[in-house]
Amino acid sequence: MMIIHQFFVPGIAHSSYMVAGNNVCAVIDPERNIRPYLDSAKRMGLKITHILETHLHADFISGHLDLEEATGARIYAPASANCAFPHEPLKEGDRIKLEDILFSVIETPGHTPEHISFIA
Repeated sequence: MMIIHQFFVPGIAHSSYMVAGNNVCAVIDPERNIRPYLDSAKRMGLKITHILETHLHADFISGHLDLEEATGARIYAPASANCAFPHEPLKEGDRIKLEDILFSVIETPGHTPEHISFIA
């Protein structure tokens, strides 16, 4: 089973996503306010175990560090971003398993030079 839930912040036109299996979920590109993710996970009976960043965000403050602190989830980010925070660096061809969901990583520079996309 795979559930995808979109979160949208209209003032900055920011979309983030929760991708869930039966018991755990990943949050992709979390916004600064992590409460919606925590509330959704709790309501659905899920544990947030993965935080996936597609790129470094210059237009808003990401909530990845706060979400990691609140949940213990692991942060995954593009290797080419050279992030200074603890994370699992990702490059083209890497894979991430979330229950029976397999995310494949492809490098998709354009929006930012280090941008990656996840194929589930």
